[in-house]
Amino acid sequence: TAAFAVELDLGFTAKVKSVDLFLMDEGPACRLSASADGKAWEPCGAAEAAGAIDGVKKVSLAAGDRVCRFLRVEFGERPKERALAVAEVDVWGVLPE
Repeated sequence: TAAFAVELDLGFTAKVKSVDLFLMDEGPACRLSASADGKAWEPCGAAEAAGAIDGVKKVSLAAGDRVCRFLRVEFGERPKERALAVAEVDVWGVLPE
């Protein structure tokens, strides 16, 4: 199945430390990018493919204390017969003062 991306608008600028993804079924490779304006993106962290998942698997992507408002997670290709479910996304960082 083809690669795709999901973009998150935090609604405010924050210093993001990491993003935790809780995946089910299939864990493709994924990459995290951050942006202040939603147009210019900086690569942050990445994770290798986890393959078939029995239950839920936590995948952590480092953001490197990026100050941003927008986050993009790019998911790589996965086997056609395997689904991907994102059960939860946690963004860790510091809120603006």
